[in-house]
Amino acid sequence: MKDRFPTSRGARQHAGEYSAHLRPQGRGRNPGDRRDEFRPLQANYNDPAFGEALKNFLFDQYVRGHRNAEELIKRGESKSLEFKSTLRWSLKEDRKDDKGVTYAALKTVAAFLNTEGGDLLIGVADNGSIVGIEKDQLENDDKFMRHLAQVVRNGMGDRAGTCIDPKTQIVQGKSVCVVSCQRSPEPVFLKWKEIERTPEGDFFVRSGPGTVKLSPDSAKEYIRSRFGDAVPRNAS
Repeated sequence: MKDRFPTSRGARQHAGEYSAHLRPQGRGRNPGDRRDEFRPLQANYNDPAFGEALKNFLFDQYVRGHRNAEELIKRGESKSLEFKSTLRWSLKEDRKDDKGVTYAALKTVAAFLNTEGGDLLIGVADNGSIVGIEKDQLENDDKFMRHLAQVVRNGMGDRAGTCIDPKTQIVQGKSVCVVSCQRSPEPVFLKWKEIERTPEGDFFVRSGPGTVKLSPDSAKEYIRSRFGDAVPRNAS
């Protein structure tokens, strides 16, 4: 996998050391809304690589410290936050649906990776009520996490799986999975149960509080402007 930041190892190391003296303050805001607050740091250093690494490092540290499920639920869905009741179980039909229900969750993950990152909360209904991942009828939280990691790898490839950081938290006596997604350094295509329309897979991005599938032509243009010459991540 490519480095998290397109910078030298030395720049990333110095950024990490300097970050001990620069910790972003304030809670209760959407982490995605704070990225611009770190941009002035980039302009304050002669080394652009150092500035870029420091900006991204501080942003990621801020986000990791603000991923409390209850606080996220209070904010409601947004460009960087989405709720899904289950990962594989259809509540409407009361049966396992690895195709449609799982595909809906994977679309969100792919879109976060292709845009600016974000959090997917599984076990939470659209209205913010707690469903719990117990509804997916896997034996325990560990089995759920293993299943989640497997479907992400199957749908988007091994490298895409390294960009997510899922954790379970107890909310109102039920388990909720917070799937924290980093923005990917390369485009991610989703291939799932032959639903995809193109051989390489479908390409999703976030637009407001929703997920949008781009046409092949639009995806090519977006990838050119967003990722440059990066090689796509997908399941081969």
